[in-house]
Amino acid sequence: MTRLSFSRVVQLAADEQRFVDHDRTREMLSVPELLEHLPDYVVQVNAGGTVLYINRRAPDGGELSVVGTKAATHLAPDDARLLAENLERAREGVFQTFEIEAYGRWFSVRCVPVVRDGKVDLVTLIATDIDDERRALRALRASELNARALLQALPDMVFRIRRDGTIVDYQAENQAQLVANPDQIVGGRFQDMLPPHAAGPLLEAVERSVDDGTMQRVEYALEIAGEEQHFEARITATAPDEVVSIVRDVTDKVHAERQREANARLASLSTLVAGVAHEINNPLAYMMLNLSSLASALGGMQGDDVVGSDVLDQLRAKVLKSLEGAQNIR
Repeated sequence: MTRLSFSRVVQLAADEQRFVDHDRTREMLSVPELLEHLPDYVVQVNAGGTVLYINRRAPDGGELSVVGTKAATHLAPDDARLLAENLERAREGVFQTFEIEAYGRWFSVRCVPVVRDGKVDLVTLIATDIDDERRALRALRASELNARALLQALPDMVFRIRRDGTIVDYQAENQAQLVANPDQIVGGRFQDMLPPHAAGPLLEAVERSVDDGTMQRVEYALEIAGEEQHFEARITATAPDEVVSIVRDVTDKVHAERQREANARLASLSTLVAGVAHEINNPLAYMMLNLSSLASALGGMQGDDVVGSDVLDQLRAKVLKSLEGAQNIR
């Protein structure tokens, strides 16, 4: 009699339990029951397109009343023709996948030929409900179209840029503002297209935006077609290794600001000149008044008039005041 070790006894017990569990599973769920739990619709049709089997209720919630009916009768005319074409290909042994609409929802249908005795006498249709996916895809496409329409309407240039400076895509209404050939921009690095005084700050801004997710703003000037043009780039991270840069021509704004600064300096100079003129005019007016009085006094005297000491004192005082005023002007 062969003696078994304790570990071998445990292994045999475990194997026996697996056989028991497998048999129980086969008893609990038959193939039709498994099909009923699938999320897809499984439909078998014969060569004439008649439904022989469906694994679950129809999408409208009705009973399995489609069995025994033509599958095409549950579809719109265009979808019925599409089904018929794919069934014909399946009967030739060709595996097909197509999309149809049924019961107000969209399905992706895999058409699987079933071969018996060397020929196809049944076709299994496996229909996956993709209506929610289609709705989401349509919404996404509409959103993308709206976003692209907005980009095209912007007067700004828009660039998708990787962290290393590689330009992935761009949109520019005025291509005369591009510093490189439009065909060479995508795939190129902006550091190779811009002068160092502009490329350096822009690359630093791209890296900061990717690292901390903040919006970065950079102003720079370029010489384009012999003229200096000024630009403002607003850079925002959109992916772990990518940013979007919206570049606006701010040349008119910069010129306007410079003009305002020049006007402000001119206004300050005008105020200063007015103040200086005021400081000059006051003593000058005083001096002119005294000289006018002196001229009047001297004009009224005759050649043989005797000038009294009091008159001389007055004339002397006015002359001294005039001299004082003249010195103030200096």
